[in-house]
Amino acid sequence: MKARHALYLAILSSYVVACVDLSPVRYVPKDAVAKTHEDAGGADAAISDAAADNYIEECGTCLSSMCGTALDACNAVTKCSSMAKCMTETKCWNEKIVDFNNPPMCISSCSQQADITTQVDPALGPFISVLICAQGPTQCAPTCAPVFLP
Repeated sequence: MKARHALYLAILSSYVVACVDLSPVRYVPKDAVAKTHEDAGGADAAISDAAADNYIEECGTCLSSMCGTALDACNAVTKCSSMAKCMTETKCWNEKIVDFNNPPMCISSCSQQADITTQVDPALGPFISVLICAQGPTQCAPTCAPVFLP
């Protein structure tokens, strides 16, 4: 009788496992949804693209001027530089890190792109300094992370 129950549970669990899709999900920035909206014609799409380009330029300028020392240290490390560039391009500076074991999707995507595979990667030291500056209310939050402002 026990063997029959064990066999039944094994078969049932194989069906459940077969239904779970663990393949990686491609990260799509929040703005990309607006850009691909069916109602967005040429003029609307141009405004969205211009706003995205403007954000990247303004955030990059702020990081260079307000976070110069931290950004220079980050740019000296290839992985950190790649991570910071990705964070700006995807507007990921806006994302809050509540749980380091489960970071927001864009941060995971940027870290994979930068080949940062562990939480103890040496590139994260200089990156954290740039992150703090990018999200700081008296530093770059108005342009890079406005969601953090009251």
